[in-house]
Amino acid sequence: MIFNHKNIGKNCHTEQSRSVIIMSNCQSSNPLRLILFFLIIILSYSNAFTKSTFSGERLKQACINYAQGIAGENAEVNLIEKIEDQAFDDDGITATCTGNEKSLHGNCFIGLEFYKNGFLVKRIQIPARIKQFLDVPVAMKTLFRGDVIQSEDFKIEKKDITNYHSSDIITPEEIIGKKVRNNIPADGVIVRLSIENDKIINRGDKVKIVVESGAIKISANGEALQDGATGDIILVKREGAQTKLQGKVTPDGTVVISQN
Repeated sequence: MIFNHKNIGKNCHTEQSRSVIIMSNCQSSNPLRLILFFLIIILSYSNAFTKSTFSGERLKQACINYAQGIAGENAEVNLIEKIEDQAFDDDGITATCTGNEKSLHGNCFIGLEFYKNGFLVKRIQIPARIKQFLDVPVAMKTLFRGDVIQSEDFKIEKKDITNYHSSDIITPEEIIGKKVRNNIPADGVIVRLSIENDKIINRGDKVKIVVESGAIKISANGEALQDGATGDIILVKREGAQTKLQGKVTPDGTVVISQN
């Protein structure tokens, strides 16, 4: 998102335009008029040097709109700190919001960058809290380990899923008839790890291992050291290595090791 001071802040009159106004209003020797004349002169000089001004309130709204557009309509965006007005000596300054789908999540920062003719002149980070909401299965009562889940045991309700991974979220069709793996409290979100799933990896199977570190992903072939169903945390090792690694089984049978 790019915006400039013409549509987000206030335009400042030039000293020359102010002088014309001043002279036209000061054709009298009235002392009060003379005092007003000199006050206006002072204000003219102090404002003449600021050519681009961005109000904090307009910057705030721009950040919220930008983050909302990235995070989606189910997101709730809150800025933690007030944004101060930003003023620059040069005209033609433009401002850009920065951030992506992965970075604009939970406790995060929205970037604000100010440019002059394509060159960065200032960058600030705006602390924010972005919550994600989604319609998910929620337990109607406490479900105990070993219980078989029926349709009357849960409802669909909008919940804060900010701290859940997308692979944790499951559909009602995936729940019905499955056994509870870990106790689920009443009004608790039913996630993939809450239920028993059919094994998709057997001990000794050749598996694909993906190591994630921020935006970097490294793939390798390996061997499963334990059985695993979707969502399970199992031990694996890479081909040609004896070091045991721990990762999560994804629906396609890949074992993902996160180092974030």
